[in-house]
Amino acid sequence: KSSILLVLPLLKLCNAFSIPRQQLSRRKTATRVLAFRPELLETWQLDKVSFPSWLTSHESKLSIGPWNTSVSPNQRLVFAEFWNWHLDFLESNLSNLRPLPATNRDNSIDFSLVQDEKSHMVNLCFRSDEYRKIRMSHFDGGKQIQVLQALWYPDPKYNLPVLGIEMAQFGGGTGHMMASDFQPIHDSESDHAVLYTPLIKKIREKYPLLQGRMSDRYYDYTHFNDFMLFSRFDDERYIDTDVVPAVKEYTRAHVNMIQELKPDDTAIPKVMERQAAFDTYFAERDQAIHMFKAKFGKQWAEDFVYDFLFELSR
Repeated sequence: KSSILLVLPLLKLCNAFSIPRQQLSRRKTATRVLAFRPELLETWQLDKVSFPSWLTSHESKLSIGPWNTSVSPNQRLVFAEFWNWHLDFLESNLSNLRPLPATNRDNSIDFSLVQDEKSHMVNLCFRSDEYRKIRMSHFDGGKQIQVLQALWYPDPKYNLPVLGIEMAQFGGGTGHMMASDFQPIHDSESDHAVLYTPLIKKIREKYPLLQGRMSDRYYDYTHFNDFMLFSRFDDERYIDTDVVPAVKEYTRAHVNMIQELKPDDTAIPKVMERQAAFDTYFAERDQAIHMFKAKFGKQWAEDFVYDFLFELSR
């Protein structure tokens, strides 16, 4: 089994660099339950971070970040409309939304906009009264690959699963993969504040195309739900007819669940401990780090994974 990654690896792109699976980061350690550290609550909680001008000023729903075209000529940004819906949904439905820095731990590297001759990447991070961290990432490798990811970590006053979203297109539209899940932070659903499987099962039943199973090559089903949305498909039209509507339903359901739950300050230590274990699990198994090492260098890649993507992993 496995959870959405949600970090589903960029398998084909990693393979293009011919990087062996066994080349794991030297920071890899055995998955462990981390002791609660109060300072974790302060991680990335800066109040003076401003929204970037390119995020607040652009109006095109076909843009991602400052870019309105792909790095490949005549290749559209296939996930742009969902990306912008996602931003609008955050603003319209969450309380006290504010940006967090998209940087490494000492703020020496800014990950918000990254580009080279063959790719663009946008990374955004937010928090609200309901969510400790919401991370959005989009990688545009043109016709070779486009990937959208988002992870929503509930504020630790809410003992709830993490919302994971991933969409990927390969080969200029010849192959696609998607996943979305309420990713458990505990081994048992009953250890969460709400039994959420009936909710997502009901949504999943409406979309037969999205009832696939994820491979266990990189992940077991730790931090994944049996009723996650998952699919591999060829026809790009399914993005609009099935993928986007289903993921929007999962997103709304997660926000409704958290907003209907009474916050519990006594849950904070345990939830932070389990979110740290969640980050550690995925940081240790992240396959995209190999691609980023090849493109941007070892230090950049390790800081991106361990300081930004999964900052509670160390």
